[in-house]
Amino acid sequence: MATALVALLLLPALAISLAVTVPFTGTLVRFRANYTPKSRIALDEENATPTGFFSYTYLGMARRVYRIEGWKGFFKGYATLFFSFLCICVGVALLTSYQPFVWRGVPRIPPLGIVGAAVTILLSIILGVPYRVLVHRSMITPYELSILHPIQSWNALLVPTLFPSGLLSVTAFITVASAVVFGLIRNLLLTWANQLVYPISNLPLALYYILAIVFTIMITPLDMIATRLAVQGSSAIGENEESSLVGETVVKLRDEQVEVPYTGVVDCATRIWDEEGWPVLYRGWWFTLLGVAYFF
Repeated sequence: MATALVALLLLPALAISLAVTVPFTGTLVRFRANYTPKSRIALDEENATPTGFFSYTYLGMARRVYRIEGWKGFFKGYATLFFSFLCICVGVALLTSYQPFVWRGVPRIPPLGIVGAAVTILLSIILGVPYRVLVHRSMITPYELSILHPIQSWNALLVPTLFPSGLLSVTAFITVASAVVFGLIRNLLLTWANQLVYPISNLPLALYYILAIVFTIMITPLDMIATRLAVQGSSAIGENEESSLVGETVVKLRDEQVEVPYTGVVDCATRIWDEEGWPVLYRGWWFTLLGVAYFF
């Protein structure tokens, strides 16, 4: 009864917070998923020719979403995120006796001991893969997802697989780095800062922001790779469902142009570097940096 009441009280706050954040995160996912090769990829590199593929900034992608899909395009993935977060909130309430599992929007390890923490991290990794796939594909799909056409919606989110090659390993690295490595270092710096007096006490803060920059440099390419792996193959739904395609597509996916898919984390990073240039790996780096800074 108490759990149901807690979940009910969370609904309005959850709905409002997602209504504010989904337009920004949805644009970010599209921005990272958009394939912008330097030249048309061919098996024979000598035959490569310039392309007319659009290459937008984050704000440019937002304008493209509005031009093609209107305001409703910014809220693609809202229902998927809402249901996912609701399940997470209820599950955490049951497991941790209503202890907050998220602090300033960042997952933290609940006080369950070493074994409990390890199990929590493992579950976060395993569940994080299908979560990322479902949310990202629901945001970038050019198809109208509707409960009136469940088979088409199911295919749009699940084809070809819920566990793309390499996504589990990159999700594991991001989760462990965020929850364990970065979290432990942050706690050590806070403890150290509490033992110092001004102005020496500012030193841990300076070290923290240096750590945040290093963490951003390391994690942003992994987030980019995870996005590409999560949405790969989501355009292959079926020829008999083309009538549900909503006009011009916002995002140009790589598998629409290149037959050879990403086969893993290293292959994805290498192909992005070679085909689009290394700056593409750092698309949306400011989101990662702001998230890390807010964590403090």
